[in-house]
Formats: sequence, C-alpha cells, structure tokens
Amino acid sequence: MGVFTCKTKKRWSKRNVKIRTQGQITEINFDNWRYYITSFNDGEFFDVNLIPDSECSLGSEDLSYAADLFVEFELGEELYIEAIDRVNLISPSELKSETDDVEHLNEHVLSEWKKVH
Repeated sequence: MGVFTCKTKKRWSKRNVKIRTQGQITEINFDNWRYYITSFNDGEFFDVNLIPDSECSLGSEDLSYAADLFVEFELGEELYIEAIDRVNLISPSELKSETDDVEHLNEHVLSEWKKVH
C-alpha cells in the first residue's frame, strides 16, 4: 500500500472557490466572510460557522458545498480531516457570537486544536 499525502493549505491571493452548479461554473469569493468556531470535547474537534458577507444567489446545498471546500482549502486537508466536524452557514441576522475575518481561520483552528493534541 502506498503512502498518501494530504493537500496543504491553499496559498491564494483571493479566497475564490469555483463549483459547478446547474452545468455552469460559479465562483464564490470568501474574502469578506466572517466566522466563529464552536469547540467540542474540550477542543478535540470543532464546527466552523461561516457568515456570508452578503446574500448569495446560490441554493443552500451549493453554498454549503462551496463553504466546505473553502474551509478545507483554508485549513489544508489534514487539519480539516482531523479537527473539523461540520461547516455551518449562519445568516447574519441569526448571529449571536463574536466573529473574526476568515483570514484568521487557519491560525485560530490550529492554535485551539494544538492545545489538546
């Protein structure tokens, strides 16, 4: 059996994720999105809660898929698999927690996860 390597954190100038939806390629920019994390089992794993910067015309299933891809790209495959349970989309009107810019997501999850692992 071969050795498998995980994809590293994406190095990007703009946080754009492209997905195919209804036969068309759609690009979603996550640069202005915000987030907060929810910790479970004393930091063993987390939910990433993403807050869009504006209303998006994509359906919720497509937007959820794009959000999952974004978090995986932002964290890198290994940290995503090891530390993340779910990626949730939170409407700005339902926001009840402090949030941060998505540019801090990787370092935030990594520092919280390292406290336990």
